[in-house]
Amino acid sequence: MKTPYAKFNLIVPFFIGVLGVSLAHAEQVTATSDNVKWVNAPASLPQGAKIAIMEGDLGKPGALKFLLKFPAGYMLKPQSSPTLNRIMVISGNFNLGLGDKFDKSHTIPMRAGYMHWPHKSPFFAWTNEETIVEYEGVGPWAVTYAYSTDLTKKQ
Repeated sequence: MKTPYAKFNLIVPFFIGVLGVSLAHAEQVTATSDNVKWVNAPASLPQGAKIAIMEGDLGKPGALKFLLKFPAGYMLKPQSSPTLNRIMVISGNFNLGLGDKFDKSHTIPMRAGYMHWPHKSPFFAWTNEETIVEYEGVGPWAVTYAYSTDLTKKQ
C-alpha cells in the first residue's frame, strides 16, 4: 500500500536536485581574454608583473587560482613557496630552472603545458616574450626568496 509520503519521498529529492544544479550554476565564473581584469602583481614579485585573481584570496587559507602575466625579459630570482603549486603555461615561454642559483643556461623552456611544483622547492624563471601562467594552489600565497636581497636588486 502506498502512503501519501511515498510521492513526497520522490518529489523532494527531485526539487533538491534541481535547486542544487541552479546554485552550482550561480557560482560558475567565466573568464575570457576580453574580461580578465589585470592589476599590478603583489610587491613580493618584481615590478612589471600583472595578476588576475580567478578564485580565492591571496592572503587567506583555501583554494587559490590566479593568472600571472610577465613581460618579455622578466626574471624571477630563486624562490620557493610554502604551499603546493600547480602551474600551467597559457601563452609565451616560461624558462624554468631548479635550485637556489639563477642561471639562464640551466633552464627548460616551458611552452603551453602543465607542471606540478612541490612546495618549498626552490626555482627560478625568466621570459623572453610576454608570458601568461596560471597558478593553482592553496592560500595564503607567499614567496620566499633564496636570498633576502633578491627582490630589492635591480631585475
